[in-house]
Amino acid sequence: MTTDEILAATPTRRDSPGRLAGYSLLMAVTIWVCSRIGVLIHESSHVLVGALFGARIFGVHVPWFGDGYGDFAYGDSTGSLPRVLALATGPLSHVIGGAIALVIANFVRRWPAGLFFRTVFTIYGAINVLAGLQYLASGSYYGYGDPTDALIVLVPPCSTGALQWVSIVVTVIVEAAILAAAYWIPRKYLALQDSWFPARNLSRRLIIFAMTAVPAIVVFVGGFVLSGEQSPTFYAGTESAWNKPVIAQQIDHYADGYRAENPQATPAQVCRVAANRYANQLISGREEEQRKSIAELRAAGRGPAPGRTVPLLYISAVILCVGSGAAALRTREGR
Repeated sequence: MTTDEILAATPTRRDSPGRLAGYSLLMAVTIWVCSRIGVLIHESSHVLVGALFGARIFGVHVPWFGDGYGDFAYGDSTGSLPRVLALATGPLSHVIGGAIALVIANFVRRWPAGLFFRTVFTIYGAINVLAGLQYLASGSYYGYGDPTDALIVLVPPCSTGALQWVSIVVTVIVEAAILAAAYWIPRKYLALQDSWFPARNLSRRLIIFAMTAVPAIVVFVGGFVLSGEQSPTFYAGTESAWNKPVIAQQIDHYADGYRAENPQATPAQVCRVAANRYANQLISGREEEQRKSIAELRAAGRGPAPGRTVPLLYISAVILCVGSGAAALRTREGR
């Protein structure tokens, strides 16, 4: 080992246990605060855009942990575009807002307490870009949340099969975006970490990361688990196979109701209104409606169609590791 390598791997006073622990605590608190701000902006985006296009607003809920909701509803006469915009602005606010925060992080270095603000903007950007992209991918593929609602409004499931293919295309595009983010964001974070704890080789950077960022993430996830709150990934868990049968059953229910109200309506009109009414359900009541529909389908002997789904969450994790590994190697080369 050369002298430079020995010096690079040797801890300095800036790497003292107290300073490392303090930085890790700062990260844990910042992750929590930034996650709550991200959820607040997400849900507020729904209701603000909905109100702009005449939706009735019922309120916004942001819990201490987990995911909130913004309840709004349109009338049957509202077209598809306002509905899609109100639904899409929520998850897109994470991605766009997070990307803007990462860019701003480059320009706050000369501010008073510039390193603190750089840390806040970098962490906000990192967690919101990655969480927003994963929500878009999982929601589109597994059939839940804002992504699926927006796709149902855009491409009503009128037995053409188009919705399924569109959801797959959207998922593939978003997973490609996750790969790009998985390369870009770790490079930004490691540059930030070097400002707190200068390190001249990759192994030292990874050790510092394991001593600071990993405990912070564990503390945040532990708080989330202990809170008992849930996440959209709930619908991608053991009950995810029921998502699409539930959607079909509920849309059929709305279609039957609209046909009874308007016997002269064409099949295309019935399908469009049923899709809109499905997407119009208040988020605060979705989970209970999901459980009721699953119980009804089971009682009727109707279950999910046989077939295997791709373990998308694991694929995203692998993509994140590949992108992060490439970023780490690039950082080691000093580029």
